[in-house]
Amino acid sequence: VVQGFREDKIALDGFGFNYSSNVAGLTAVRSALLSPMDEKIAVGSVDIATAFLQADRFGPDEPIRYLKVRDPVSGTWRYFRQYGPVYGSSSAPKRWERTLNPWLESQGFVPGKNEKCVFYHPERKLLVITYVDDLLVRGAKNDADWFMDTLCQRFKCKDPQ
Repeated sequence: VVQGFREDKIALDGFGFNYSSNVAGLTAVRSALLSPMDEKIAVGSVDIATAFLQADRFGPDEPIRYLKVRDPVSGTWRYFRQYGPVYGSSSAPKRWERTLNPWLESQGFVPGKNEKCVFYHPERKLLVITYVDDLLVRGAKNDADWFMDTLCQRFKCKDPQ
């Protein structure tokens, strides 16, 4: 875990980097869960395990980063090359969003215009709501199963519910 408050944000991410990542609002979740359902509709959720560590790696044009860790046995400082975002880093949530959202779009999902964390698949009539690494899925059971299988092939996930 990185202590994000100690990062030199301008040196690492550049001036003007937008650290704000989007998360679904309660209204979107209520709409998905409280809309009429019949026996053909399935609702499920899944947590993407250690999502920030699965985000896209830093690009070749980005500064090289290192982590400094005190070895608990020897008491000496050890240095490690950092290839991608880790927990605690100020940019990790945004970098995760920049990994997940394009992948969803590549699967045929269309992002919401006013709710950027709500995605809809027009052919499958499948709704996916994202809240960082937690996803809520609503649609026909076979389509929801397709999504969970496809997601778990791309990202390491905890067991879908």
